[in-house]
Amino acid sequence: AGSGNSGDGGGAAYARLENCTVTGCKAHSDGGALRWCDAEGCVIKGNSMGGNSSYARGCATVYGTLVNCLIADNEFESTVVGGSGAVYQSKLYGCTVTGNRNNASSDRYGAGVYGESSYLKLFNTIVYGNLSDGQPDELQNVDGADLATCCTNDPSFVNAAAGDYRLLPTSVCHNAGKNSYVSG
Repeated sequence: AGSGNSGDGGGAAYARLENCTVTGCKAHSDGGALRWCDAEGCVIKGNSMGGNSSYARGCATVYGTLVNCLIADNEFESTVVGGSGAVYQSKLYGCTVTGNRNNASSDRYGAGVYGESSYLKLFNTIVYGNLSDGQPDELQNVDGADLATCCTNDPSFVNAAAGDYRLLPTSVCHNAGKNSYVSG
């Protein structure tokens, strides 16, 4: 998928995606790239939310279930008034959420992951290097989420600046998850 522009789910909505890249998509209210999608082995990168005058959720994904996905370099543009997380109200298994930015003009609610209910689940997931207004902002409103198998400390990527999000052999994230949460 790529280069969509929509009110909701700029790349895809109500779909199942496998081993694909969703990039260059834009939405105005929910899911810059994906809305109500299941995705496995996908790269969700370089998508945005903008052009609206009210609250926006999930500049990468909203209400999805993602397995072994990279969610990186997505952003809320400054035209958004109120933005919540690159990932909003979603279930993540073995994913990496990094390099996302919340540049909303006001009411910034997380750049990495944001949740409001029991729907939010994070398992064996890295959430690191996300910024709101230039400041670290990984998780917001995730009360009740089991974060024991998640890494929010520096995961020691090979070269994040060049887009290489593999882990160095010395990473604290190696073997830090729980095998029962592994998919595939």
